[in-house]
Amino acid sequence: MKKIVLLLAVMLTLTACKGDGDKGTNTATAGVNKEAKTLKVFLEFKTNAEDEFKIILNNIKIDEFQTKNIQVNEYVKSQTGFDNLLADFGEDNFSLNLILNLGNKVPKEVVLKSIKITYGTQMIYVTDPKEFDKYFIFNKFIERDEASNVLKTKKIDGKLNPLIIVRNYHMNLLEKSL
Repeated sequence: MKKIVLLLAVMLTLTACKGDGDKGTNTATAGVNKEAKTLKVFLEFKTNAEDEFKIILNNIKIDEFQTKNIQVNEYVKSQTGFDNLLADFGEDNFSLNLILNLGNKVPKEVVLKSIKITYGTQMIYVTDPKEFDKYFIFNKFIERDEASNVLKTKKIDGKLNPLIIVRNYHMNLLEKSL
């Protein structure tokens, strides 16, 4: 009889503990209010040629062994007025390696009015052409005229790959400030 009572007491204790643990876990999960951190890039520009612009986020860490890349493509047309391009990389996708590709079909002129990069509540917003060097690296396929803010893409040895790379320092500040 003592064995039966002892067995019932142990089973009751295990069942009660398991139930309490579930309630605690559910309460803790429901109480967490996670703010979405989404990286977005917004360009305001005009160009004199049709092409495909790409905004690329490389080496997004998935875990200690894997990374991924996300590329947002947008076909742009020649226009006299300014056009907008928005790239949204989705929730919790972040890397220090952000690249803007100005298309590699034909050489062209691109006028950048502004570049805005946001991550959560933090923002980089550049409108002054004199500030571009502070935030971005322009590769050898781009000639810049700082006075008029015109970027001219050019072929070198038959290749065209105009890239604007966001400086790691500023991407790091976006991430660290959250």
